[in-house]
Amino acid sequence: MTQMKFGVFKYYRTPNLGDEIQSVAAARLLPRVDHYIEREEMHLFRADESVFLVANGWYIHNSEAFPPAASIRPFYISVHFTSENLFSPAAIAHLKEHEPIGCRDPFTLRAMRRHGIAAYLSGCLTMTLEPRDVEKQTDAVYIVDVNESLLPRIPEDLRRSAVRLTHFPKERPREQKFAQAERLLGLYATARLVITGRLHCALPCLALRTPVVLLHPDRYDPRFGAIEPFLSVHNAESNNIDWEPEPPDVAEHAQRLRKLCRLAIEAQANPLRHNPHARFLSTQLQEPWVKAES
Repeated sequence: MTQMKFGVFKYYRTPNLGDEIQSVAAARLLPRVDHYIEREEMHLFRADESVFLVANGWYIHNSEAFPPAASIRPFYISVHFTSENLFSPAAIAHLKEHEPIGCRDPFTLRAMRRHGIAAYLSGCLTMTLEPRDVEKQTDAVYIVDVNESLLPRIPEDLRRSAVRLTHFPKERPREQKFAQAERLLGLYATARLVITGRLHCALPCLALRTPVVLLHPDRYDPRFGAIEPFLSVHNAESNNIDWEPEPPDVAEHAQRLRKLCRLAIEAQANPLRHNPHARFLSTQLQEPWVKAES
């Protein structure tokens, strides 16, 4: 019997290291990674055997790349769909073959429901990153891609002592992007505090149990639906920001995500496919299962 191959997305055509951080989370759940599949060219992927792909993350600049090639066996979890252009008749049929779809945020959940696709709210797979070793904590404070207009909201003593980091490095050889993402996660895991405008800085910090403050001009950005049950989004009008926050406990949710992924890997398929009454998620996300609209 041919051994199943496993894959995660890679992102040579896009600069945001938040993408790689999401694939790092997926890779850490797999027994190994046999294929790195370019997200923007997933329709062109070729392999002699089926590849089980943890198909999480943000979809997609190139709508023509979706649905993926037939050799890919996708498990859709923690997805964010950005555009109605992704819901072509072929894409809808493909998603229904692999439903229920695990949605990263309510925005994507509602989009799936509008198109008759069974879905549930999974949150983000980066929540499965293992918590840090508190004995390795340093006194480091990092400011990560905070909008310039919001920097004055940060107390002066923190601004002076903080190190500035970015998920969009100027020098980014594409073959080094995964190593850069791993380095960022290592820094976040040892920080005393992280202040960021990036979703995929804040979410990993929650998983790592690193204190984090999320500052963004648009607190109603639909992407932040993935984090709102666990962390407030602050903007220029926010009052009483806690600059010494206690990390929320996300262990229950993380464990449920890990279990679901383990079952998917064992089955090499969506383990919720034939269980329409499944109750997967913690009550923190409030809507554990949403059937497609008739």
